[in-house]
Amino acid sequence: MFSFQEYIIGWGVYLFAVIALLFVFWRMTRFITWGYARDCIRLLGAVFLLLPITIDSSAYYWAPAWIKALLNIIFANPDVFWPIARLFILALCSTYLVYFLLSFFISLVNKGRTNMASNKASTYVSDNVRKEPKISAVNV
Repeated sequence: MFSFQEYIIGWGVYLFAVIALLFVFWRMTRFITWGYARDCIRLLGAVFLLLPITIDSSAYYWAPAWIKALLNIIFANPDVFWPIARLFILALCSTYLVYFLLSFFISLVNKGRTNMASNKASTYVSDNVRKEPKISAVNV
């Protein structure tokens, strides 16, 4: 097994590579015009790459869940894949729930701000009307 320092360095390299990969994935999905679909695809990639899981129940070491699932499918019993898949689906559902709740509350706040701005604009319109004096031509 690795020493703790090598373990931390390995996770640092992995996280740097994931950040670079997510940036590329972010750029690849920018052409999708519908924002909710684009954001859901981006969240799917982030959860897929960033979800950790313990290597085994007796160790305190963690690994990316997709790597453990892939190695279990290839080298071990494929039935071990399903607990990891359940964890992935649970993490994905909770991430989507948080995303949709945050986007809902942000849209409510933005609607409130636009309503307040339109109310302020309508009150300032009547206050800012310049009253010109009426000048009439004098008959000579």
